[in-house]
Amino acid sequence: MDRITFMARTVQIRGVRVKNSIRWPTGHGPSSRRGGAYMIAAMKTLTILLAVALAAVVIVLVLGVVAMARGGEFNRKYGNKLMRARVALQGLAIILFLLFVFAAGSGG
Repeated sequence: MDRITFMARTVQIRGVRVKNSIRWPTGHGPSSRRGGAYMIAAMKTLTILLAVALAAVVIVLVLGVVAMARGGEFNRKYGNKLMRARVALQGLAIILFLLFVFAAGSGG
């Protein structure tokens, strides 16, 4: 007999229904095609967001290095802001990467 255990509650799929049991609605389970389509869309979105975040990190890094190499007023005015922006963008990229790994590991 097939059983699904979810949050310490057991539901019998074929057989007697247990009152107050948790069941996936039709077409919304982790193995359904519809749920799989949502996971694929989420993975594509995360991939695009991660690529944009990494590109932004590279752009800000290059701007900061060029400004530091040239020196002058632009470096005095924006050098520290560029480095803070780079650190913030790197943090965002790490968070997106961890979300990507989590989504891929949870059945994507």
